[in-house]
Amino acid sequence: MKLRILILIFSISLLNCLKAKKSPFDVSSPSGLINIGLINFFTGGLSQNSTNSSSSNCASGNTACNPTSTVLPLYPNNGKRWTYYVKNDGIDRYQATDTACVATVAGGYNACLHGGEMRKLDLSTKTSCTNLSATDNLNAFNWICRTTSSGVQFVSTGLKKGKGLSDLIDWTAANPSFLPMSLTVKEGSTTLLQSTSSAWWDNPIAIVSPNAVNTALTTSGTIYVLISSTPISEGTNLPQVIFFSSNIAFLIKPGIRMTATAPTCVVSRHIIDLVNSSFSWIEGDIDATIHPGGINIRSNASFAVIRNLKIQNTAMDGTCTPQTNFPAFNLQGFNNYITNISIANSNPTGFFINGGNAKENLIQDVTVFNSQHTTLGIGLRIDGGATRNFISGVLVSNNASDGVSIITSSHNNYLFNVTSANNVATGELLASSNLLLSNVMNLNSTGDHLRMNGAANMTLQNYVSGTSGANHVNLSGGNFDTYFTGVFKINSVACITAGGSTGGVTGTCNGAVTGTRAADINYPSTNSFLNFSATPLTLIVIGQPGADTANSYYSTGTNTYSLTSSWNTFQNFYRGIGKSGTFPSTAVRGACNSATCQVYDWTLRNSDTIGLNTLPCPGNTSQLPATTITHPLNGGGSVTFLRNTVEIIGDGIGNENGFCESNEACIFTPNVGAYQGHGNLVSASTTVANTPTCSDIGTGGTITNVTLYKYENNGY
Repeated sequence: MKLRILILIFSISLLNCLKAKKSPFDVSSPSGLINIGLINFFTGGLSQNSTNSSSSNCASGNTACNPTSTVLPLYPNNGKRWTYYVKNDGIDRYQATDTACVATVAGGYNACLHGGEMRKLDLSTKTSCTNLSATDNLNAFNWICRTTSSGVQFVSTGLKKGKGLSDLIDWTAANPSFLPMSLTVKEGSTTLLQSTSSAWWDNPIAIVSPNAVNTALTTSGTIYVLISSTPISEGTNLPQVIFFSSNIAFLIKPGIRMTATAPTCVVSRHIIDLVNSSFSWIEGDIDATIHPGGINIRSNASFAVIRNLKIQNTAMDGTCTPQTNFPAFNLQGFNNYITNISIANSNPTGFFINGGNAKENLIQDVTVFNSQHTTLGIGLRIDGGATRNFISGVLVSNNASDGVSIITSSHNNYLFNVTSANNVATGELLASSNLLLSNVMNLNSTGDHLRMNGAANMTLQNYVSGTSGANHVNLSGGNFDTYFTGVFKINSVACITAGGSTGGVTGTCNGAVTGTRAADINYPSTNSFLNFSATPLTLIVIGQPGADTANSYYSTGTNTYSLTSSWNTFQNFYRGIGKSGTFPSTAVRGACNSATCQVYDWTLRNSDTIGLNTLPCPGNTSQLPATTITHPLNGGGSVTFLRNTVEIIGDGIGNENGFCESNEACIFTPNVGAYQGHGNLVSASTTVANTPTCSDIGTGGTITNVTLYKYENNGY
């Protein structure tokens, strides 16, 4: 009888638990778990899931029986709102003291942590991250799993490449608001937990009226949005959005361009101006249409994030005199993070990094084309003592002057993965010392492709130069201790090394043996350049595509010059506009400002043998003089990094300064130039067409414990 009663009680208990959607044996609090999980960057995923698995209380796919939890700020005091930052003062970025960061701290963008991007989910029922992964419902963030004293914890390390704050906003309502978000945790393919759906931030969102003149953004913590394509009203001064406070954001609704009425030209100003603002966030599409400048980050501004920004048509009307100090993008501040920027049809300069406070900025993926000023129509210009800026993924094409110009004591700047093409003057004009350039491709420019005017202690790793109007390398400025290393390919023998230069290359473009760092080009060969004069440029890059499906005005590849068309919307990031004509030739060099314009595509062909798949794995000592490069700095010190790589930014691993160093995750860069592949990031050990199979870097070397990734596609 007692046994029957016990069975009855147990059955009732079991039935109640099933109705409550819980296991009768689950006496712990709701929880869930994860490993480094699935980290996606731009178009794809970077998976570090382990192969082991453990059992789940819920059957595969049965989300009804899974517990829920709440996603919270990792730093609840000073990292709660999107616009908040905390000081990076812990033993790692996940264990800081939750102290508010100050705008004057030195050390680059990662001296502070953007608390707004760092959300967490604590899970107490797992003690290992093995085989665990997490994905948010908007697929917006990278997530990692870390073990803690109370279980495991999922943390969002940052937005995925290509995503932005705009992707977190519901733009369909009259008053935009944050979209509800949730996090799904899986063990293998089994869903363990789905968090409560809610808005993860409580910043107020305020609409900027297009009828406002010289709009001042003054309320800290506010996200300001422009949701109308109506041109901003004109006043006695040019219309502006002016940041007068810190910790604010300004977003232009996706699908519209910020425009303005015809300018009076009384006072020249930028459309967006960070006057006295730090910890700012800006995204959107700007059509400056005959206004002098696009965006200005002043010298007292720091820790700004400029993300997914397009600028076109600055100062393009004869009624307004072009201003030499008002480029499309003017960067004078420090410790800023700038990524995915497209600048088109500007006058005078496209992207300008200027002044002694323009230092330690982290810049990724910038394309500048069709800058029209005959002397200042430069794609990327660094001047006035700007220093220690890391710039990766630079495409400068069809500009009326230089592609890249670094002058006036702007020492210690680092450029990785650069393509310069169809420019009127030089490909790169370098007149400051201790500059570092890696993976540079110059194609069909009028002047010297690489000119160093007294640029001492320069390091150049991997160089391709084709169809120069003058010299492929000009060292006539009295340079010394220039170091050329790695792949070195040109399609003629015209080099100049006069002026007492040491190191670098000889007059016939072979490696020079003088200087403290003798060249080791095309190692382990005879230190001679590779002449590819038999290979036309049209077999290296796509060049002139016959169509572009993303740009309705240039859908057939060509059309007449037009200010009102879209100048920076294309099928891929490596496209731009220039002169129509035969490529390569003098006829297509410079900016298109009348008649017929042409779409150019600077990605590499999948059959190319000059720039594509020419760089060995960083651990391949049989094809490299060393696995690392040490670059000396002006004023003392040096930087040491792993060859043929760049650090992954936004994965929450390492110091995220751009250089690939010990204990970091990095992208193997197999190509010369800006284009390094496309699609998902996969392990470098994965078999991928047109890319070597590389092993991770282990122990025993100068740089150790590096996990290597590469893109799953290489070449078109």
